Order: sequence, then C-alpha cells, then structure tokens
Amino acid sequence: MGFAASQARFLTLTARQSDIEYKAQQICNSRLELTRRLEQIATEYTEAISNRALFTSQTGYSTDFNQQVSTTNLAAQGLQVLVVNQGVLFDDYTPGEGEIKKSLEDGLRDGTYVLLRQSNPFSQESFSVAGLSGTYETTDWRTDVNVSDSLFTADDADAEAKYEAATEKIHNIDKRLTLESSKLDTEHKAVESEVEAVKQLIQKGAEASFKTFA
Repeated sequence: MGFAASQARFLTLTARQSDIEYKAQQICNSRLELTRRLEQIATEYTEAISNRALFTSQTGYSTDFNQQVSTTNLAAQGLQVLVVNQGVLFDDYTPGEGEIKKSLEDGLRDGTYVLLRQSNPFSQESFSVAGLSGTYETTDWRTDVNVSDSLFTADDADAEAKYEAATEKIHNIDKRLTLESSKLDTEHKAVESEVEAVKQLIQKGAEASFKTFA
C-alpha cells in the first residue's frame, strides 16, 4: 500500500472509528434512559400497591370492613357526612359555579367534610342539622370504630400485570442494546488494530521518503 493510499485508508478508518464510538455512546445513553424508566415503573408500582382507602362495614361488625365508604353504608352505621363550610349534608350539597365537589374520601381526609353521629340532645357539643331529625355531634373518622383506613387491594393484580409487562419490555430492549453494544465493541477493537497498523505503514513511508530526500 502506497503512502497516499495509506493516508486515505487511515482517514476512512478514523472516520469509522468515530462513527462506532458515537453509536456506542448512543446505546449507552439509551440504556441509562431504560434504567431511569425502570426506576419510574418501580415507583409507580409501589405507589399502586400502597394506595389506601376508607372502608366501613355493611354487616354492622366493626371488624368486617368490606365496603368503601359511601353515604349509604355510613348511614347504615349511624353516620352522616357534613360539608363543613356549608353546614349541609354531603348528598344535599351542590357546588357553585366554577367549584368542584370533592369525592367523599378526599373531603374526609382533608377536613372539607366531617362525620356526624347522633348524640344526646343535652350534650354541650350537640347541634341540629338541616334535613336530619335529632341532634348530632362530630366524630373523627380516624378514631371512629366503624371506619377503617386500609390498603386498597382491588387494583393490585392489575398493577402487578402492568408492572411485569413493562419491565419485560424494557429488559428485552436492554438485551438487544447489549448485543448491539457487544458487536460495536468487537468492531471497534478490529478497527483500532487496523488503525495502528496503518499508522505504522504511514510512519514507515514517511521515514522512507525522508531517507530518499536526505
């Protein structure tokens, strides 16, 4: 191989070497993004199986919390739901224009709504409520024996299926990228070896030319 040909081959090889290194970096970036996505999926899965809900019982036994809270099953336990700032029952409350009526559970958790239980009319804490007969007093859902704040498990199977499908997809992509990375690594080593060989030819050619003109 002549000096000019060696120079051309060297430029071709170095360009190929740079291209391989660029592709390898792209694969590295893609695998890092997959790692971040896996972490996100794991977080979403943990949150999905850790979500909680308020439950009450339809049977009257405080240990049988088998129904998510509703005004119907709460009423079966002698409990009513009051909209605090409006002084009306949850079922009778109609939000004004531009307002959004919170869900029963969200409102109980943040204090927008409060539970009422019928009380002794002579109690200093008792009061009357429009639409209800008798007197009532507030009761905290966190301590009321008829309400339980428990893990919501009805959606766990669906969350697990989505988690497994998502992680399997990512693992398959990662396997493909790993294989591509291995091929590029092998190719890079081969090109690197050839670059060194061509550099030696160029050096020898330069030395020979120098001797010729010396």
